[in-house]
Amino acid sequence: MMIAEVFLISFSLVWTAYMIRHFIFVRTRLKGNDSDDFQDHAGLFLPTVAIIIPARNEQRVIQRTLSRMANLTYPKEKLTVMVVDDGSTDSTAQIADEFARQYPYFSVIHRNPGGRGKASCLNEGFANVAAEIAIVFDADYYPQLDIIEKLVCYFVDPQVAIAQGKISVENEGDTALTRLVALERASGYVVDQAARDSLNLIPQFGGTVGAIRMTCLRDCGGWDEGILAEDTDLTFKVFTRGWRVRYTTLAESYEDAVSSWGAYRKQRRRWAYGHSQCAIKHLVPVLRTRNLNIKQKVDGLLMMAVYLVPILTVLSWVVSAAIVLTGSPFIFELMIPLGAVFLFSTVGNSAPFFEVICGMRLDGRKMYPKDLLLLTTGMLFNIAVAVEAFSRLLKDMLLGKRLVWVVTERSGSGRVG
Repeated sequence: MMIAEVFLISFSLVWTAYMIRHFIFVRTRLKGNDSDDFQDHAGLFLPTVAIIIPARNEQRVIQRTLSRMANLTYPKEKLTVMVVDDGSTDSTAQIADEFARQYPYFSVIHRNPGGRGKASCLNEGFANVAAEIAIVFDADYYPQLDIIEKLVCYFVDPQVAIAQGKISVENEGDTALTRLVALERASGYVVDQAARDSLNLIPQFGGTVGAIRMTCLRDCGGWDEGILAEDTDLTFKVFTRGWRVRYTTLAESYEDAVSSWGAYRKQRRRWAYGHSQCAIKHLVPVLRTRNLNIKQKVDGLLMMAVYLVPILTVLSWVVSAAIVLTGSPFIFELMIPLGAVFLFSTVGNSAPFFEVICGMRLDGRKMYPKDLLLLTTGMLFNIAVAVEAFSRLLKDMLLGKRLVWVVTERSGSGRVG
């Protein structure tokens, strides 16, 4: 049993590392504020901008998103809006084409056949624009009217490669699941991302509502089409090359969150699969690069491992059960209930409870007793999804296969603007 006990102690140290990390993030956010000197440049620094919207079968949401893009306050002579239609079989292409006919700065790329993935769409879109800054929006996003000004102001700093905005859930009240996603977003975007930015760690490009310097994208070799989490992949390519990512809560966009557990499972499985790919790809480069300090490397390693922790969690349950069944000193039996507490409070991919409280408070919103049950349910669900995704990744690596872009199902219940 000695090996099993060493494993439990080691994993307890991993839990403790995440717990300390999240407490630091919460403390940082409660002490700080959202003021930002770079916002003084908003509306004054006006580079050319291209908005890229990858879309596949998004007829429920694409109309309101493009309507919103047409009303953005950024100077139209410096703006391009490009929809990359990835072989849609519904009316997505027709809706995008209609906007292109109405607005001269709108355009559409039709990919036939499609289904080659979001990263492939982005590579084709970026290859067809000549702007200084490109901004990625998913097809279901509804941004502030002045969001471009609030994002591009960070590029006054020549070291900044990406400026990431805040994501909030628009259809939070639709179902218990959309409420869960809203709680997760409060943890991730109100606390984690903002704290990383304040502490000069590694803010993460979220794959949408993010502005990218085109020279940096070319320096990074574009998007890796073999990685499902192309956003996390780009984040680490940026940092290991000496660029920076900035995050701001002041540039906000609303999303149409998934409302069915089936869609949630597919989305989170894709995230876990892609994130684990990034962990395998970037572990050694992060450790070896001289462009990251020790704190940034630790933060990067914990970020990369966040979907691997659930795998270790399941293993710890198995080992704990084996220890109890075979008899063990009291201290190791005590680790089981203590481990459950640490697990609920610290496992990163399930929105740590105290981070959610902090995020909701900073957003001026309330929490309810049923939210505790939601977070517990979400934690257990995500553990199962992470195990499934990692098993699939190992199988695909052995067989030389890879997953492709699976479109997230949208309810289309958001506002129309």
